[in-house]
Amino acid sequence: TAACPTRTAWSSLTRAACTVQRTGGRSSSGDWNEPEPLPASINTGADEWHASTTNSGVLYFSSRGRSGGHGRSDIYRAVPSEKGYTVENLGAPINSELSQSDLYVDPDERFMILVITDHPDGYGGDDLYASFNRNGDWSEPRNLGPVVNSPEYEYGPTITADGDYLYFTSHRRGMGDIYRIRLSALELDLVP
Repeated sequence: TAACPTRTAWSSLTRAACTVQRTGGRSSSGDWNEPEPLPASINTGADEWHASTTNSGVLYFSSRGRSGGHGRSDIYRAVPSEKGYTVENLGAPINSELSQSDLYVDPDERFMILVITDHPDGYGGDDLYASFNRNGDWSEPRNLGPVVNSPEYEYGPTITADGDYLYFTSHRRGMGDIYRIRLSALELDLVP
């Protein structure tokens, strides 16, 4: 999850950054413990958010303002080790001079659904794209088309645990509403 400052803090001259946090598990009474920020290799003081974790413990996240970025927001991968996390910018073709601000990564890292802002082949605002992991290399992101994207903003992708549906937020009717579509309707090749 991401923790961001309150709206009051956002308007201050010295704004605190968003951070990636993990739940602290449950207490003996069954209540959730307080979230804990991940280490400094992930939370640098820039804005880090929209994390997605794989079955192997690899963490993907987006960051704005992080040193070494390609665009307004980039996607990073944090691989756990005995010494913490090794963090890397995914680089091209995932990251570009545009903003790659939100993502969902399949738990087995077969594919990712990412948000790209104002892409030349986009429908407007933020659009959802798919990229496929082929032997460790991510493919050029492919726009999911008008069945998902609109002239407004689409973001917040997530896929159900059974792999049947893609859920996302869209502003096509004004305020953000949650939509779902069967993955099979997108005709994506999800097999590596």
